[in-house]
Order: sequence, then structure tokens, then C-alpha cells
Amino acid sequence: MLMRLAAAAFLIATPAVAAGFSTVAVAKHSWCAADDVNPAEAVAALNDLRGAQGLAPVRVDMALTRAAQAHSEDLAGWGKLSHSGSDGSNFVDRADRARFDGVPRAENVAWNLPTSHAVVVAWDKSPGHRDNMMLDDVTDVGIGYACSSSKGRFWTMVLGRREGGFTLAALN
Repeated sequence: MLMRLAAAAFLIATPAVAAGFSTVAVAKHSWCAADDVNPAEAVAALNDLRGAQGLAPVRVDMALTRAAQAHSEDLAGWGKLSHSGSDGSNFVDRADRARFDGVPRAENVAWNLPTSHAVVVAWDKSPGHRDNMMLDDVTDVGIGYACSSSKGRFWTMVLGRREGGFTLAALN
């Protein structure tokens, strides 16, 4: 059972409804080791993917990072993969709480992927997640990570834009 759980990985993408990189190990367990959590690697992988599509790179935003980190910690504590927080919040609510002074555009979440690079690659292979990462109007990103010894690794990416003048993307 534990081997099956460790081998499974799940992803959920929510474009524009529902917020860098921080690492928090909620529990000490071999799969919770933070050695494979590398913020620079995740952002570089994201920007490489965007660059290959002719899109501008995104920069790490500390408010989006706080929002993403808080959601990852909430998911790990709750033991559930969801775009809704345990308090019913969505990513727009969480970006507002973190004082992001732009427009949150999209959120990707994932469970049980082993490294920063692996989670970006997995999101790239999933059409909804890829669409979120390739939004041409985003300028900022925050990525959060937390781990539960009983439930595994939880990842959150929130993309946003500091400048206004557009509406939220439709849900798919």
C-alpha cells in the first residue's frame, strides 16, 4: 500500500478562479526530504518552457509564494489535494490574503511528485496545467511545497500579473 501511494502522482489545474518558492517539511520522512526541492530549478524549468513558446519569463513574487506555500501546507495538513482550502478559500482569496497587488491568474496543484523539476515537467505534460503555465499575460509566479509523512508531497504554483487591464481567464 505504501509503495503504491508513493508511486502515485496526481495533478489538478484551475485556471483563474481559485497564488517564488518556499520549502517546509511538515514531517521528517524519507519522501519528505527537502533535498530535491529547489526553487531556482523550478522557476528555470518554467521559464525554459515559456521561452520555447516565445513567451516572456516570469519572476518570483513573494506574495504569490506566500499564498502558494500556505496552500501547500494546508493541503499537507489536511491530507487532501484540492484547489479549495480547508477553509473554503480559492487561489484568488489566498493571493489577496498574501497581499498580492496584481491579478492572480491561475493555480496548479500536484501531489507526490519527487522533485521541483519533476513537478514542472508533469504540469507541462498535462494540457490544463500547461495552458496555465503558458498564459501570455502572466508576469509573476509563486511555488509552494509541503510534505506530510502520511500523505506525501504537495505542490502549488500560482501565476499572476502585477499590471491590470484584463479579465480572469475562463474555467476549463
